[in-house]
Amino acid sequence: MSAREWREKRGAPEINFVSNRDKELVWKAVTAFFSFDTNDEELKARIYDWTMKKMAVLFQNWKKSLYNKFVKKNEALNFNLKQYVKLRGFWDDFV
Repeated sequence: MSAREWREKRGAPEINFVSNRDKELVWKAVTAFFSFDTNDEELKARIYDWTMKKMAVLFQNWKKSLYNKFVKKNEALNFNLKQYVKLRGFWDDFV
C-alpha cells in the first residue's frame, strides 16, 4: 500500500514503486506453493514474467477497488476488519 506504482516511472523519481526485493519475495511465495518441473530456463523466465505481469494487474485492481469503495464514496475504511488492519498507517497517503 505504501507503493503507488508497480514499477518505477521514468522521469518521476518521487513516486514510490514496488521494489525488486519485494517482487522477489512475492516470487518466493509463489514458488513455495507451486513447483516448476522443468530445466528449460527460457520457460522459467516466461513463467516469472507472466507472474509479475499478473501481480501488477492485481495490484492496480486492488488499489482501484479501494478507491472506488471508499475514497470516491467518501466512506471511512473500517480498520478493525482483518483485511484492512495493515492499511491504517498508509491510508492517509493513499487518500
